[in-house]
Amino acid sequence: MTESKLKLLLTDDQLLFAESLRTFLNNYAEDMTVIGIAKNGKEAVSMVGEYGPHIVLMDIRMPEMDGVEAVRIIKPKYPDIKIIMLSTYREDMLVRSALLAGASGYLLKDIFSHGTYRGDSGPEQRDYADITRNSPESRAGKVHSRAQASAS
Repeated sequence: MTESKLKLLLTDDQLLFAESLRTFLNNYAEDMTVIGIAKNGKEAVSMVGEYGPHIVLMDIRMPEMDGVEAVRIIKPKYPDIKIIMLSTYREDMLVRSALLAGASGYLLKDIFSHGTYRGDSGPEQRDYADITRNSPESRAGKVHSRAQASAS
């Protein structure tokens, strides 16, 4: 029996970012396929109804209809769809609003770059799969390790 691929809809008004992400995912994510790109939340709502994606990666800040409003429309109609918000900001109140509206989670757009800057330890290379490196639990463990090393 052949397993079907996960259908992914990208929603972002920055076309270069969306096209680059589509190319990356279509070339390297063997278990999923990008079925389309919506330029704003209004297009995303329409495309979700038309194409039935399993997952929507959605930017938060977009013209015409932002990602939060799109989540508020999509989730009641299609509760099984997973919506992952994309943001360039760590402490974005819109991220919180999107999660409360039913989004499954969020990713910072900088995880798609080859390097990131962290104020606590400077530039570092990051593995694409390691999206939890900057989690509060992870940072707490690093601080505890540094404190133990300083005490000895």
